[in-house]
Amino acid sequence: MARGGSREEASPHVPTLFASCARTVGKNMSRLEQEVWDLPTTVLQQLLPFLTIYDLERIEGAAVKKGVSTQTLWLQLWKKVIGTNPKVRKKPFNWRQKFLQTFFHCILWGTLDISDDKRLNNSRSSALVLGCQHVNKLVIRNKLQGVKEIINNPNICGPLTSTVQKLVFQHLRSVDQTLQHSLLTLLHRLIHYGVVREVILSHWNEPHPELLTLILRMSAGNLCEKEECLRAGSCEKYRLKVNTEEMDPTIQRNILDSQYQQACYTSSDCTFIDTESQCDTDKCMSPSTKESSENLSPLNSQSVTSENISLEGNGRVMGKSDCYKAHNYAFGCLLPSSKRLTDMHDEVSEESRNASQTETNEKADDLYDYIFMMDGSESDTEKNLSCTDENQTKNISNCLNNNDLFGSESLLNHTFELHLRNVSVLEITSIPLSYTSSLVLCKLLRSWVSLQKLVLEYNGLGRAIFLVLKELCALSRCRDSSLSTLVLADHVLHLPVVKLVKFILSTFPALHKLHIDFLLEVENEPLEDEMLMTRAEMTVCCLEDFSLNCTSKTLQVDHLLPVLRKLKSLKHLCLRRASFKSPEDLSKLLLTITDHLSTLESLTIQDVNLTVCLTDVLDLMRTAPLKGLTLDNCRLFERHPAETLPKIISVLKQNQSLTSLSLPANRLGNKGLLSLAKVFSQDSLSCISCLNVSANCIGGDGLLAFAKLLLSSESGSELELKLKELNVSENLFFKDSALAQKALELLQNKCHVITAQYFTDPLQAFADHVSMM
Repeated sequence: MARGGSREEASPHVPTLFASCARTVGKNMSRLEQEVWDLPTTVLQQLLPFLTIYDLERIEGAAVKKGVSTQTLWLQLWKKVIGTNPKVRKKPFNWRQKFLQTFFHCILWGTLDISDDKRLNNSRSSALVLGCQHVNKLVIRNKLQGVKEIINNPNICGPLTSTVQKLVFQHLRSVDQTLQHSLLTLLHRLIHYGVVREVILSHWNEPHPELLTLILRMSAGNLCEKEECLRAGSCEKYRLKVNTEEMDPTIQRNILDSQYQQACYTSSDCTFIDTESQCDTDKCMSPSTKESSENLSPLNSQSVTSENISLEGNGRVMGKSDCYKAHNYAFGCLLPSSKRLTDMHDEVSEESRNASQTETNEKADDLYDYIFMMDGSESDTEKNLSCTDENQTKNISNCLNNNDLFGSESLLNHTFELHLRNVSVLEITSIPLSYTSSLVLCKLLRSWVSLQKLVLEYNGLGRAIFLVLKELCALSRCRDSSLSTLVLADHVLHLPVVKLVKFILSTFPALHKLHIDFLLEVENEPLEDEMLMTRAEMTVCCLEDFSLNCTSKTLQVDHLLPVLRKLKSLKHLCLRRASFKSPEDLSKLLLTITDHLSTLESLTIQDVNLTVCLTDVLDLMRTAPLKGLTLDNCRLFERHPAETLPKIISVLKQNQSLTSLSLPANRLGNKGLLSLAKVFSQDSLSCISCLNVSANCIGGDGLLAFAKLLLSSESGSELELKLKELNVSENLFFKDSALAQKALELLQNKCHVITAQYFTDPLQAFADHVSMM
């Protein structure tokens, strides 16, 4: 018996005959691949766990045809190799694509060692070549790790050109010219000849001006010139160094001609300036810039006039308006290549500039350049490139009045002969943009007609937001403008937030989504008046999603209500941090939402005291055809909860349109949660399937009682439980974890329960706790 027992205990560790054979097959897949694909379904399914990720990826097609899924194996690999818990928002989820994309980035960044894992190694293919076929989002970070490897290997760069749809840049650092050239080549391949739709730049504490300009220009369809080619003065060297043999002859000729024209205007030996726009251009140029531009010599001894320019490359003669369009289109036109756009408005001496560049290069290899600066101080480079407040206001005022610099209406409607493919989504988040960087972005926006989504969040634009608005206004006059989503967020806004909303909606009546989020509001009447002079009268617009995070100042309700009344297509409305002069103003706002927004499907109100207008809130719940309602930290049950709760419950039981109700941070407590259970009783007409009661000071005993009430109402009826999703995050379950766990076990069998715990504001949590004592 002892021997038999020991043999039984040891048997699980002894490989079976099938396992031994499977391992042998896995080692010889290069010779047995076709035979493995033809195996019966049951045998193939048992063989899959013994294959490497390279063979598992190749056999996917044969497995699918036989009805065998590999998703479980990829999920197991994720848990073993990656070791994190990703957010799964859609089902079914493609774990193969998720794993291989993350695996590709880990190898690219050098954060994963696969030398000791046999399942992750294969002599026939590299990890990067395997993963590149499944990368739809390419993340480039720090000092551009892996960019050279991608460019130098056509087996990696080729598949990425056809798969990458989103380019993300995170925590970039200063790099040398070699890496910058590699990035330029990669962007050219992925954006101009690939399928990239989105470019996202985020968390770049000290953006390098040239690198930032390069990314923005390439995203907009502008091929950045190389300094070596410009200094040589040869258009042949400036032409695209890409394989154009397989292109259509017309497209090939247009690309080469376009680059030839742009090179002529951006050569280091010459700068073309339209004689009629010289005076207006000088307004936004510093004295040192003017002096440099006056001393420029003609290009290769050619005569450059405002009447025409002859190009020897294709024999085409450009007219005066064409020349000026090309002059604005090529960003090196105002300055020689040795004096780039990032030096505009720089009145510092040459010695100071050189010292600043030397200091910046020294910081490139420093840990300080990688870690976020906690003190928020400006770098020396930023100080040198920035103007004083008075000069910046004056320059912006000049730019707002300068139609020639930012494009007259005739030029806006005139499209350039060739514009390389560009992206349709641009997001810049937590990257401080200097005044000169803002100018670069503005010049790109004016003709970026394919741009569908623009996100500018916490970039420290300051007064430069007027320039962005000016260029958006110019973009709106382009015939093919397709901007449908605009997100603007920052710390300081230099005009009233309602005026900003009116200006944007009057400029882009076809806008579908608008999100505005500013913390502070500072008046700047001179710039505000000059900008608003160009604003057209607001008409009925097509806005469907409107989010307004109000500033610290009192909301101008009388100016906002006419705007809301014209939003006839609005489906989603979000209002946060709004303060009102009186309860009457809040009542007017709620009444307007109830009576005039007939197409509204979801409403979110956050950090607004609604206890003073409880009657209007009840009318809103009763009348508005909402499908989703979120009242976050609205202090609904702060006063007289015994009277407030029954009224709200009564209205909710009669509401048949509402399917999602979110009441986070409203101090419900255990009693309030038990009252909400009545909404799901048998006599209720409510259709609510998603309930959010997070951060409501609910204990484990209250959750257990709530679960029992729900199950008791279900047991007395043949119908299933109406509640499908319950969010009870950030509550007080740690006090009685045993009861909370029992309640969760009861609920998880009936509905999806979310119990995530986040870091909340300790003062708010303490106030909520005291109020429920």
